[in-house]
Amino acid sequence: MFHPSTKLFFIVSLVLCQLRPILSEAIPADSSRGSWGTDVRTSYGYLIAHREALMPLQEQHLYSAELSLFKTTNGRSSWESNFLYPEQGIHLALINPGSPDKLGTAVALYPYLDFPLLHDPNSALWFRYGMGIGYIKRIFNPVENYKNAAIGSHLNGVIHFDVQYRKTFNASTSGEIGIGLTHFSNGSMKMPNLGINLPALNIGLRHYFGKKSTLAKDTSAVSCKQGSITAYGAIGFKEIYPALGEKYQTGTLNGLYLFTNARKSDFGIGMDLFYDNSLAIKEGRETGDTSTAANFRPGIYGAYQLRVAAIGLLFNLGFYPYTRFKGDGNFYHRIGLRYYFDRYFACVNLKTHYARADFIEWGIGLNLGKNKKSSSGNE
Repeated sequence: MFHPSTKLFFIVSLVLCQLRPILSEAIPADSSRGSWGTDVRTSYGYLIAHREALMPLQEQHLYSAELSLFKTTNGRSSWESNFLYPEQGIHLALINPGSPDKLGTAVALYPYLDFPLLHDPNSALWFRYGMGIGYIKRIFNPVENYKNAAIGSHLNGVIHFDVQYRKTFNASTSGEIGIGLTHFSNGSMKMPNLGINLPALNIGLRHYFGKKSTLAKDTSAVSCKQGSITAYGAIGFKEIYPALGEKYQTGTLNGLYLFTNARKSDFGIGMDLFYDNSLAIKEGRETGDTSTAANFRPGIYGAYQLRVAAIGLLFNLGFYPYTRFKGDGNFYHRIGLRYYFDRYFACVNLKTHYARADFIEWGIGLNLGKNKKSSSGNE
């Protein structure tokens, strides 16, 4: 059975894959509602105990106070009209995860994009996707906080997504209600790292400021059926159980063929070669064999990339055709972000085995095919 986090991963991937046909049915207005705005929210939810070890953290319901600052888009860049004029912002959330003694307060700060899904003059449905950093006040301590098996570091990565329904009150103000999930994880850089998943209902109020602007339409032809090859190298580090142990190094060599089928989407197939010098240690604990050959394993994966200006949001599902260490299973997942600089790009990726983080990749790559415009969506 898949863990809840894995199911949510595939749900997000499916939603992003379907943004193009959904957006094609939305009806944008003729002008923006303003040039920038603010959004205040409060949320109510709970912490998912996706492992039995997390049950002690489910003491109370969570609640939050949240603030966003955002700017509207008007179609000056083609990607804006391709996505029907999304909003770009930065979000700050102060969260009580519901376990005052074991987790304390959580803080999330992340940039995000709000994509319109369905729209009419008085109501709209939007999808938000954000990635950033988070802080957890109380972390694992073998003496004082040993029941916190979720988080071993104060600083963590944050992934957030939600679906919002907005109702227009007047030309500048809207109310909203939605459901979403916020995930905290340090990518196994510090153990323990089972991660925290916080689903919640939210309600909020947003107000637009500044001058309205006419929305430009992109009438250029859709560029389809183009292929490109990308390659990158990445490094990282991780810990393994028991907590407070040694740090291990990781490396990745990656090649990917991407097939462009629309202005916003790429599909592809790729190959990985992973190096992880903790694998020989883990195999040695099980079999007594600590051969360094166990540190290497190849991977084959399918990929989807959503292109937003110079940013690529990637979702991978991979398979190990060979691995000496069997404890991770044969499948892996990767969620990542690329920023394209002409033919070069920087990337940061979270590699996981189902709901368990493996490590974070920090990489630099080269686009061997298309130029920046067609690979990043800036047509």
